Amino acid sequence: GGNLVYLSGNGLYWKTALHGQQLEIRCDSGNFSIVDDSGGRWRDNGRPEARLLGVRFTSTGRKSQYKPYRVLAPEHWVFKGTGVARGDLIGERGLNYGGASGLETDKIDPRLRPAGLVHLAKGANKGGGGADMAYFTHPGGCGVCSVGSVTFGGSLAVDPVLGAMLL
Repeated sequence: GGNLVYLSGNGLYWKTALHGQQLEIRCDSGNFSIVDDSGGRWRDNGRPEARLLGVRFTSTGRKSQYKPYRVLAPEHWVFKGTGVARGDLIGERGLNYGGASGLETDKIDPRLRPAGLVHLAKGANKGGGGADMAYFTHPGGCGVCSVGSVTFGGSLAVDPVLGAMLL
């Protein structure tokens, strides 16, 4: 019933287990030591991150340069009051050595694209490494907005458009 704003990238990749105050991450399919369950990537356990977030980590986004996003859907309510137009660059600078899209980035997977997903913006990173910013209404009824980039937060702190989007 609530809403989700995901302001990072590559965040739901490895499966984790929590028991009390102990958190365990398994980077293989072996069993956790604290609960009776197997580890590995969520997507390999039948629960791909794109079903929840609308985007998923891809290797083309690994160690990508820090670049801004290019606006694709300025008419969407997420951009209301920002004054952006299609093709404008947002998140051009940040506290992470450059733009808002970089380091590790998530993309829309056409095979797992949620119904009604709107592709809001695309990172201008070379070689297909740019993050996909997306919005959709989850089947459970909540709105989900994903920015798909580890470096987004560093630009959010200094970019007025990104700040206005979250008001």
